[in-house]
Amino acid sequence: VCEDGKRKPCPPAAHDGATVLGEEQEKWLDQGLGGNAQWNLLAQQILVMPFDRRKADQTDPNLATDTWDGYRPARARLIESIRRHRLSNVVIASGDYHKHFAGTVPLREDDLDGDMVATEFLATSISTNGDGGPIEGHETLMRNNPHVALFEDQRGYQIFDITKERWLTEIKGLDQVSRRDGKLSTIASFAVTPDRAKLHKG
Repeated sequence: VCEDGKRKPCPPAAHDGATVLGEEQEKWLDQGLGGNAQWNLLAQQILVMPFDRRKADQTDPNLATDTWDGYRPARARLIESIRRHRLSNVVIASGDYHKHFAGTVPLREDDLDGDMVATEFLATSISTNGDGGPIEGHETLMRNNPHVALFEDQRGYQIFDITKERWLTEIKGLDQVSRRDGKLSTIASFAVTPDRAKLHKG
Protein backbone atom coordinates (compact mmCIF):
# COMPACT_ATOMS: atom_id res chain seq x y z
CA VAL A 1 0.00 0.00 0.00
CA CYS A 2 1.44 3.36 -0.96
CA GLU A 3 0.72 6.78 0.48
CA ASP A 4 -1.09 6.01 3.70
CA GLY A 5 0.99 8.65 5.46
CA LYS A 6 3.62 6.15 6.58
CA ARG A 7 4.79 4.26 3.50
CA LYS A 8 6.44 5.19 0.24
CA PRO A 9 4.36 7.72 -1.74
CA CYS A 10 2.48 6.64 -4.82
CA PRO A 11 3.92 7.65 -8.21
CA PRO A 12 2.47 10.91 -9.59
CA ALA A 13 0.43 8.98 -12.16
CA ALA A 14 -1.66 7.56 -9.32
CA HIS A 15 -3.08 11.04 -8.76
CA ASP A 16 -3.91 11.94 -12.34
CA GLY A 17 -7.60 12.48 -11.61
CA ALA A 18 -7.21 14.26 -8.28
CA THR A 19 -7.38 18.06 -8.16
CA VAL A 20 -7.41 20.73 -5.49
CA LEU A 21 -9.01 23.44 -7.60
CA GLY A 22 -10.92 21.56 -10.27
CA GLU A 23 -10.56 22.07 -14.02
CA GLU A 24 -12.61 25.26 -14.22
CA GLN A 25 -10.73 27.03 -11.44
CA GLU A 26 -7.37 25.86 -12.80
CA LYS A 27 -8.21 27.56 -16.11
CA TRP A 28 -9.40 30.69 -14.31
CA LEU A 29 -6.19 30.87 -12.28
CA ASP A 30 -4.01 30.31 -15.34
CA GLN A 31 -5.74 33.20 -17.09
CA GLY A 32 -5.27 35.41 -14.03
CA LEU A 33 -1.57 34.63 -13.86
CA GLY A 34 -1.29 35.94 -17.39
CA GLY A 35 -1.94 39.51 -16.24
CA ASN A 36 0.60 42.19 -15.36
CA ALA A 37 0.18 42.44 -11.58
CA GLN A 38 3.12 43.62 -9.50
CA TRP A 39 2.51 40.68 -7.17
CA ASN A 40 0.57 37.47 -7.68
CA LEU A 41 -0.80 36.36 -4.30
CA LEU A 42 -2.32 32.89 -4.21
CA ALA A 43 -4.31 32.61 -0.97
CA GLN A 44 -5.44 29.03 -0.50
CA GLN A 45 -5.95 26.46 2.19
CA ILE A 46 -3.12 23.88 2.29
CA LEU A 47 0.66 23.56 1.95
CA VAL A 48 1.80 23.72 -1.68
CA MET A 49 5.54 23.08 -1.47
CA PRO A 50 6.76 19.50 -1.01
CA PHE A 51 7.48 18.51 2.57
CA ASP A 52 9.13 15.23 3.49
CA ARG A 53 8.19 14.29 7.06
CA ARG A 54 10.46 11.25 7.39
CA LYS A 55 12.36 10.75 10.62
CA ALA A 56 16.05 9.96 10.99
CA ASP A 57 15.41 6.20 11.05
CA GLN A 58 13.23 6.21 7.90
CA THR A 59 14.53 5.74 4.36
CA ASP A 60 11.41 6.39 2.27
CA PRO A 61 9.75 9.81 1.91
CA ASN A 62 6.83 10.47 4.23
CA LEU A 63 4.38 12.80 2.52
CA ALA A 64 1.05 14.10 3.75
CA THR A 65 -1.93 13.29 1.55
CA ASP A 66 -3.99 16.31 2.66
CA THR A 67 -1.53 18.86 1.26
CA TRP A 68 -0.55 19.39 -2.39
CA ASP A 69 1.81 16.43 -1.88
CA GLY A 70 -1.34 14.36 -2.27
CA TYR A 71 -2.16 16.09 -5.57
CA ARG A 72 1.19 16.05 -7.32
CA PRO A 73 0.04 16.24 -10.97
CA ALA A 74 -2.23 19.15 -10.01
CA ARG A 75 0.74 20.87 -8.37
CA ALA A 76 2.82 20.22 -11.48
CA ARG A 77 0.15 21.96 -13.57
CA LEU A 78 0.18 24.96 -11.25
CA ILE A 79 3.96 25.15 -11.41
CA GLU A 80 3.90 24.84 -15.20
CA SER A 81 1.41 27.71 -15.38
CA ILE A 82 3.72 29.92 -13.32
CA ARG A 83 6.71 28.88 -15.42
CA ARG A 84 4.92 29.39 -18.73
CA HIS A 85 3.91 32.91 -17.76
CA ARG A 86 7.53 33.57 -16.73
CA LEU A 87 6.53 34.83 -13.31
CA SER A 88 8.93 35.54 -10.48
CA ASN A 89 6.46 37.38 -8.24
CA VAL A 90 4.17 34.59 -7.00
CA VAL A 91 3.64 34.43 -3.24
CA ILE A 92 1.46 31.69 -1.76
CA ALA A 93 -0.37 32.12 1.56
CA SER A 94 -1.44 28.82 3.10
CA GLY A 95 -2.79 27.27 6.29
CA ASP A 96 -4.22 24.12 7.89
CA TYR A 97 -0.94 22.68 9.20
CA HIS A 98 -1.01 24.30 12.68
CA LYS A 99 2.66 25.24 12.35
CA HIS A 100 4.56 28.14 10.79
CA PHE A 101 6.28 27.55 7.45
CA ALA A 102 8.37 29.81 5.23
CA GLY A 103 9.93 28.43 2.08
CA THR A 104 9.95 28.21 -1.68
CA VAL A 105 8.20 26.00 -4.22
CA PRO A 106 10.68 24.12 -6.44
CA LEU A 107 10.27 23.88 -10.19
CA ARG A 108 10.88 20.14 -9.86
CA GLU A 109 9.84 18.17 -6.79
CA ASP A 110 12.89 15.92 -7.19
CA ASP A 111 15.30 18.89 -7.16
CA LEU A 112 14.75 20.75 -3.90
CA ASP A 113 18.01 22.69 -4.30
CA GLY A 114 17.22 23.77 -7.85
CA ASP A 115 15.19 26.56 -9.41
CA MET A 116 12.21 27.90 -7.47
CA VAL A 117 8.96 29.24 -8.92
CA ALA A 118 7.21 30.78 -5.90
CA THR A 119 7.63 31.68 -2.26
CA GLU A 120 5.22 30.33 0.34
CA PHE A 121 4.19 31.36 3.83
CA LEU A 122 1.96 29.10 5.88
CA ALA A 123 0.54 30.56 9.09
CA THR A 124 0.10 28.47 12.21
CA SER A 125 -3.11 28.16 14.20
CA ILE A 126 -3.98 30.71 16.86
CA SER A 127 -4.82 28.12 19.52
CA THR A 128 -5.14 24.56 18.14
CA ASN A 129 -2.46 22.10 19.35
CA GLY A 130 -1.80 23.98 22.57
CA ASP A 131 1.28 25.98 23.48
CA GLY A 132 3.61 24.31 21.01
CA GLY A 133 7.32 23.82 21.54
CA PRO A 134 10.39 22.15 20.04
CA ILE A 135 9.65 19.92 17.04
CA GLU A 136 10.91 16.36 17.35
CA GLY A 137 13.48 15.62 14.65
CA HIS A 138 13.59 19.26 13.54
CA GLU A 139 17.19 19.03 12.32
CA THR A 140 16.39 16.00 10.15
CA LEU A 141 13.28 17.66 8.74
CA MET A 142 15.18 20.78 7.75
CA ARG A 143 18.00 18.73 6.21
CA ASN A 144 15.52 16.74 4.11
CA ASN A 145 13.73 19.91 3.01
CA PRO A 146 16.39 22.45 1.98
CA HIS A 147 13.76 24.66 0.32
CA VAL A 148 12.13 25.26 3.73
CA ALA A 149 13.62 28.22 5.58
CA LEU A 150 11.46 28.05 8.70
CA PHE A 151 9.33 25.38 10.40
CA GLU A 152 8.14 26.27 13.90
CA ASP A 153 5.51 24.92 16.29
CA GLN A 154 4.21 28.00 18.06
CA ARG A 155 0.73 29.47 17.98
CA GLY A 156 0.44 32.87 16.37
CA TYR A 157 -0.07 34.59 13.06
CA GLN A 158 1.75 36.29 10.19
CA ILE A 159 1.75 39.90 8.99
CA PHE A 160 2.28 40.77 5.32
CA ASP A 161 3.63 44.28 4.62
CA ILE A 162 3.53 44.73 0.85
CA THR A 163 4.96 47.53 -1.26
CA LYS A 164 5.77 47.73 -4.95
CA GLU A 165 9.43 46.97 -4.29
CA ARG A 166 9.25 44.26 -1.63
CA TRP A 167 7.09 41.86 0.35
CA LEU A 168 7.88 41.56 4.06
CA THR A 169 6.43 38.79 6.21
CA GLU A 170 6.67 38.97 10.00
CA ILE A 171 6.10 35.63 11.70
CA LYS A 172 4.59 36.11 15.14
CA GLY A 173 4.48 33.57 17.95
CA LEU A 174 3.15 33.30 21.49
CA ASP A 175 5.16 31.51 24.15
CA GLN A 176 1.89 30.05 25.46
CA VAL A 177 -1.84 30.13 24.74
CA SER A 178 -2.99 28.01 27.67
CA ARG A 179 -2.93 31.15 29.86
CA ARG A 180 -3.96 34.74 29.24
CA ASP A 181 -0.53 36.27 29.84
CA GLY A 182 1.26 34.70 26.87
CA LYS A 183 4.04 36.87 25.46
CA LEU A 184 4.06 37.73 21.76
CA SER A 185 7.33 37.91 19.84
CA THR A 186 8.59 38.01 16.28
CA ILE A 187 10.00 34.57 15.45
CA ALA A 188 11.49 35.69 12.13
CA SER A 189 11.04 38.12 9.26
CA PHE A 190 11.48 37.36 5.57
CA ALA A 191 11.62 39.70 2.59
CA VAL A 192 10.83 38.85 -1.02
CA THR A 193 11.39 40.94 -4.13
CA PRO A 194 9.18 40.59 -7.22
CA ASP A 195 12.09 39.71 -9.50
CA ARG A 196 12.93 36.35 -7.91
CA ALA A 197 11.28 33.56 -5.91
CA LYS A 198 13.71 33.71 -3.00
CA LEU A 199 13.49 34.42 0.73
CA HIS A 200 15.77 36.99 2.33
CA LYS A 201 15.96 36.80 6.11
CA GLY A 202 15.07 40.15 7.64
